[in-house]
Amino acid sequence: MQNKVPLLPITGAPTTLVAQTLQELLANGPLTTAQLARRLHSSRGAVGEVIKHLDRAGLIADFGTFKTMGRPGILQGIPDELGWVVGVDLGATNIRVAVSNVRGELVGDIRRLTPRTNVESLLNEMHLMLHELARATGTKVDPVLAVCVGVPGTVSTNKDSISNAENLPFINGNRFLDELRNRWQSRIIVDNDVTLAALGEWVNRHSGPDDDHLTSDLAFLSLGTGMGLGFVVNGQAWRGAHGAAGEIGLVARGLSQTNSLEELFTRSIFDHDHITDIVLVHALEIVSRILDPSVVVVGGGRIHSQYIVDKARVSLASRVAPLPHIEVSQLGDQAGLVGALSTALQSAHLTITSRVCN
Repeated sequence: MQNKVPLLPITGAPTTLVAQTLQELLANGPLTTAQLARRLHSSRGAVGEVIKHLDRAGLIADFGTFKTMGRPGILQGIPDELGWVVGVDLGATNIRVAVSNVRGELVGDIRRLTPRTNVESLLNEMHLMLHELARATGTKVDPVLAVCVGVPGTVSTNKDSISNAENLPFINGNRFLDELRNRWQSRIIVDNDVTLAALGEWVNRHSGPDDDHLTSDLAFLSLGTGMGLGFVVNGQAWRGAHGAAGEIGLVARGLSQTNSLEELFTRSIFDHDHITDIVLVHALEIVSRILDPSVVVVGGGRIHSQYIVDKARVSLASRVAPLPHIEVSQLGDQAGLVGALSTALQSAHLTITSRVCN
């Protein structure tokens, strides 16, 4: 995973100079007063007053001197002690935990086999992984400002229950969510794992210097232990009226057939190439015709090469027009973790900004 967590756009934050300065430091700091003034199209005097205000609030630390041809400036930044964010990608096979500071600088990540017995063993493993990561990196992960967990199931719109988690059935219902919130005592965000992977792929595209592949929307089709679809527009995930958008694997193959796409897909373990091709083409046609996205990213444990996607594109070309751009995931199995960390970071930044400006 890259060392800097890409940032999702923040909506609903205050737009005062204080808020703008704080957001700039969170996203791009440390910076000098002169650099901040140029970025914010403001005066050095006005920004200097804001820095004093933020310093009195305990939100500023000195990061040394920035030397230029002119007068050297003091680099001002957000201190690590302000807090941390945690991303969790909970899969049927593996669980991954990652931590970054509030500036989005990655501390590290760790992977373990997913406990498949009960809620308590799963939550215990998550805590042990976090403490192990903290020990290994010499980081005191405290306070934790936000935690985002991706789960292989449908999260209800009001975030109080999980359903359709067929590969981890014991997290269905509300107990896992309730216990998670009780144990962490932080801002907890729980979302579908494929939705977070879609957010990860979208924000990763928008964090680099290359503008050639930027799109307002992106669909992410996952073919792994199960099937799923995530759809993002302008950095916002589309979850549907009940949180169940994207359950493409549950779609029946035909009106007279009861087998779903996912049930057919599970047979690909015995006839990988042929059945994977059939399922992929069928799923891509559904996505293309219903959503008409600019780009479809295909990922998951069963998609290992661009060759599989290229074959599907050739099959679709004679049936779907216009055809979206179709490509293999850039992030691979890290997409969900990047989406979870970016979401937790977005929440932490909004909390900090709102706290200072209200």
